Amino acid sequence: MTVLAPLTLDGVGTPLIESVASYFLRLTSTHQVRPGQLTQVVCNESKYLRMHELDPQLRWRALYPAMLCSYSSQTEVLVRRLEKLTGQSNLAHGTLLRLRENLCRNQTGAIAERRRWCPKCYSTQSPHIPEPLVWLMPLITRCPVHDVPLDDACTYCGASQLPWRTDDARRYCHKCRRPLTACRSLDARPTAWQTWCQIEMLRIVEHIASPDSSEFCTGAMRTFFTSLPPPKSGVCGPTAHGRLIRQVRDDL
Repeated sequence: MTVLAPLTLDGVGTPLIESVASYFLRLTSTHQVRPGQLTQVVCNESKYLRMHELDPQLRWRALYPAMLCSYSSQTEVLVRRLEKLTGQSNLAHGTLLRLRENLCRNQTGAIAERRRWCPKCYSTQSPHIPEPLVWLMPLITRCPVHDVPLDDACTYCGASQLPWRTDDARRYCHKCRRPLTACRSLDARPTAWQTWCQIEMLRIVEHIASPDSSEFCTGAMRTFFTSLPPPKSGVCGPTAHGRLIRQVRDDL
């Protein structure tokens, strides 16, 4: 017996694993409640949900999608509570929690600040579309399925979109009411560097989305950057890539 419907996380073991924010919205639709009502359930401080005394206190009014998908202590508590309420055991795979030992502690740039979507996915799938975690990741700039740019604003009026809209309303602009299914008229092809970043990030997401995959060792990013050969004069020196490598080495 579970308190909430035992929905399963979509796309486990694939680069298109559903984000926990999307899972949360599917729960609201299943129970026919508003997102604000479900946040009150998840954030209440009852003994049933509060597993450890040192857990950070959650404020339901301050809950936002990025908090459900990132790698903070609040994310960990929210995931544990959702797992207990739904009877699921793999919701952490729809977050960045498995990468937390190798990411910036202040979480800057880990999750896109504005809601993003693929216009092709919105035009071809059902109203209950499970939105993948990669839509929230800034290094992923194109839909892995349709190879079109991910949008973060209405093509017609330029409005950014409200994060907590559910079901079919999610596919329409909250301001001008037009569908969010129009692709950009000018689609600049990605650079080789952007393509490489996206391919590698999709591989990482597939790894953390797989229940039987090994854990990343602590400090893997530090080990990677410190093992890079020094930039050669006249090759990497003046480039942004070379400057980035030197800056990361200095920070380490």
